Amino acid sequence: MPYKLQTISKAMQKAWAPDGLNLSERLHNASSRVKNDVTAAIYDAMKKGQDTLATAKAIFDGYGGNSVISKAELPDFLEKLRKLPAPLPNDEAGKDMFKYQLRKVRRLVEQETTPGLRAAYSELIDAIEKSNTAALNHSIYVATQEKARYHAERIARTERARAYAEGEIARYMDDPGVVAFQWKLSTRHPVVDICDVYANADLYGLGKGIYPKDKFPHLPAHPHCICRINPIIEGMIDTALAKPNIEAGGLAYLKSLPKREQELILGVNGRNLVMNGHASWTEEARGWDGTIFKSRLPVIESLKDYIKNGKINIEALAKRREFETIDDVRYRVIDYINSPYFNSSYVMRQSMHIKGGKLYDETQNKSYYNYEIPHADVIKAIRESVYNGGIRFTRKGDWNHKIMVDISPHIGYDVNVSKGTKQKTSLATVHVSGKGIHIVPKGSERK
Repeated sequence: MPYKLQTISKAMQKAWAPDGLNLSERLHNASSRVKNDVTAAIYDAMKKGQDTLATAKAIFDGYGGNSVISKAELPDFLEKLRKLPAPLPNDEAGKDMFKYQLRKVRRLVEQETTPGLRAAYSELIDAIEKSNTAALNHSIYVATQEKARYHAERIARTERARAYAEGEIARYMDDPGVVAFQWKLSTRHPVVDICDVYANADLYGLGKGIYPKDKFPHLPAHPHCICRINPIIEGMIDTALAKPNIEAGGLAYLKSLPKREQELILGVNGRNLVMNGHASWTEEARGWDGTIFKSRLPVIESLKDYIKNGKINIEALAKRREFETIDDVRYRVIDYINSPYFNSSYVMRQSMHIKGGKLYDETQNKSYYNYEIPHADVIKAIRESVYNGGIRFTRKGDWNHKIMVDISPHIGYDVNVSKGTKQKTSLATVHVSGKGIHIVPKGSERK
C-alpha cells in the first residue's frame, strides 16, 4: 500500500470516479468514526498484502459483527414497494396493481450484480407479497446487511485499483526508457464496456490501447474496474506518430463490433445516433468523459529531499544525517518501503540464489532456494518486518540496504561458504537497491 494512514485520509477526500463523488461521500452512515475506521481498515489490509475480498471483509464483517460499514439503505424501488399499502380483499384493481409492481421489482432485482443481493432482495419481495410483518422485518435486516457487504467489496476493489494505478504511474512517469502506457483488460473482464474502448481503440495513432504518458485515461474507469497498465519501452513504437485520433479511432473500433456490443457501450438510442452520424461516440459512450489520469500521490515529507525526476536516491536516503537519530532513519526507510518509489521487483542477481537458476553455481557455495519464492510473499514479509526490528543498520547508524525477514512456510538453505555445510531456515535477508531486490537465506539473525 503506497500511503501512510494520514495520506489515505487525505485521499478519501479526492474524487475517484467521473461523477465527482469521493470515497467519504460513498460511505453509507458516513460519520467521522466510520470514515476513520474505513481508512484504518483499508490501510491495514493492504499493508498486509491482502486481496480485495480480505480488504472488503476488514470493512464489513457482516451481520452484527465488528463491521465498519454497519448500515446501507434499501434501493428506492424496494423502499417504495415496501411502503405500498396491501390491497383490500375485494379490491381487484388494487391487487392487479400490486402484482404489477411486484413483477416490475422482481425484474429489477434480477439485474443486481451479486447473488447475495439477489437472494436478499427476493426474500424481501416474498415477505411483502405475503404481508408477513415478522418475515418482512427480518428480510429488511438481511437486505441492508447484504447491501453493506456489496458497498464494502466495491470500495475495496476500487481503492486497490486506484492504489495500483498510482504506483505504476509514479514508477514509470519519469523513466525515459518508458515512452507510453498501454491499457490492458483483465483476464477476468466480465462484459463489454468503456474499458474495451480504452484497450482496443487506437486513439493517439500509436496502436491499440496505447497512449502518450501524459494522455493515459482515468483508471479505474468505473467502480469495479480491474484493468491494468502496461509500460511501453522505447523502441517498441514510434512516438513521433503520436497525435490525437480520438473521434476517428474510437469510431473505427466501435464499427468493428457486433451490434449488441455497440449497444452495451453506447446504449440502443446512442448507437443509432452514432452509427448514423448524428452524434459523436464520445457523447454517447457510457463511462467516457475524456478524463486523463491525474495522480493524487501526496508529497511524502520524509522522502521529498531524496526524490528527483520521479526517482528516489536510495544511497542518500540510507545515510543518517548529523542531526538525526537511528529512529529517524528507520521511519524514513519504512516510508520508502510503503511508497510507490520502492522498486520491489527481483533483480537478475536473484537467480544466483535459486538452484538451477541462470546465475546459480553450486561450486560457489551460495545460499539458495529450491524454487523462486512467490513475490507477493516476499513483499508481505518485508512490510511486516520493517515494523518489527527487521531494518538493519551500520555502526554509524546508516541503513545498510538490508531487511531481515521470516518467509515461513518457505524454506531456504543457508550455506557456509568455507565449509560447504548448509542449514534449513525460513529466515532471510532482503537486499534492497534502486534497481530492485533479491533475497538470500540466513540461518540466524546475523547481519
